[in-house]
Amino acid sequence: PESFLEDVGKWFDRLVNPDPLNNTGPIKPLRPATVKHRRFQIQMAASALVLAGRTREDITSLAYLVDLQNFKDALRYLMSRHGDKPTEAIHTLAMGLKAIARHHVKVDEEHLGEMSGICQRLNLEVDGLREKNRVRLLQLEDDHNLARLIHLPAELVRTSKRPGHRDHKAALLMQAALAIEILLYDPMRIGNLAALDLERHMRRIQVGREKRTQIVIPGDEVKNGKTLNYELGPGATRLLDSYIDEARPVLLRNPSDYLFPAQEGGPKRTNSLSTLIKSMVLEYTGLDVTAHLFRSIAGKIHSRIAPGDFVTLSHVLSDTLSTAMKAYAQFEQKSSNEHYQRSVEKARTQLLPGRKIRKSG
Repeated sequence: PESFLEDVGKWFDRLVNPDPLNNTGPIKPLRPATVKHRRFQIQMAASALVLAGRTREDITSLAYLVDLQNFKDALRYLMSRHGDKPTEAIHTLAMGLKAIARHHVKVDEEHLGEMSGICQRLNLEVDGLREKNRVRLLQLEDDHNLARLIHLPAELVRTSKRPGHRDHKAALLMQAALAIEILLYDPMRIGNLAALDLERHMRRIQVGREKRTQIVIPGDEVKNGKTLNYELGPGATRLLDSYIDEARPVLLRNPSDYLFPAQEGGPKRTNSLSTLIKSMVLEYTGLDVTAHLFRSIAGKIHSRIAPGDFVTLSHVLSDTLSTAMKAYAQFEQKSSNEHYQRSVEKARTQLLPGRKIRKSG
C-alpha cells in the first residue's frame, strides 16, 4: 500500500538526513549499503507476514510490522525456514524492527521491553566467525595448506607466463594473483578491493631505494566509516606494476581508472572478483577459501607469529580492540600453548634440583 511505502520513506529520510538539532536522532547519516540492507530487512518482515497469512493490504504502516503479535509471527515464520531456530540474520532483523518501534513508531516502554526481551533471546552471541568460515579455517590448521595459500600469488604469476595460455586467461591469473596479494597484506573487504581506483585511492612513494604503494580509502567508502590506510611493500608493488603493464590492458575494453575494471569501464562487480579469487584458490591449492575469509586469515597468520598482539590486528582490520579480541582470540590457543611450553622448557634449564638459583638484578 502507498501509505506503507510513504512511512518507510519517512523512516529512511530520518536515517539518511539526520537533524543535528534533534537529540533523539542519529548522529550521522547511514551509508547507502546500510540503507539498502535495512530496506531489505523491512521487506523480509513484511513478506514473512504475508506468507504467514496476512494480506498485503493490511500492511499500511511500519507500526503494523512492530505490533507485538505481528512482530512475533514474522519472526516465527522466518525461523520456521531454519528448523525453528534463530539465526544471526533473524536477530539483526529483529533489532532493526525494535529500532523502528522505539524511534519511529514510539511504542510504550512495556511494548519496547517485550521486544527487547525477544531480541535478547534471539541473540546467538556470534563471536565474529560464522560456522562456514570456522570450518574453512580448519583447512589452514595444516601448515602445508597455509603455506600453499601464502605463496599462491607467486605461483599464479609463474603459471601466467607459461606458454600455452591465451592472453585473457593469463591476464586473469595475474589479476587473481594481485587481488590475493593485496588481501594477504592489506585485508580489506571485497567491496573496497573491487572499487580500488588508481587515481583516488593509490599513490606511489619511494622509501630509500624501494618503491612502495600507499592505499588510502576514505571512511565514507568503508563499512564501519573508518578511513583505511594501507601500504604495499616492494614485492607487492612489483606485482602491481606487472599487472598494470601486462594484464590490465588485456582486460580493459573501455577507459577506466579502476584497478580491476569491468568491460564497460566501471569497477569489476564484487561477486565477479570474489568468484575469481575463490575459483583460483580452489584450482591451484584445493582449498575452499572466499575473499571475505582473508580478514580471518589475517588474524590466524598474525596470531601464529605474534600471539597476543590484538592491537596490530585491530589497526590492520580497522576493528575496535574488543572486536579483534573477540573474533580472533580462538587463534591464540595453539600459539599461546607453544609459547607457554617454551617457558616451561626455559624454566627447566634454569631450575635444577639442589642448585642455588642466582637471581638476576
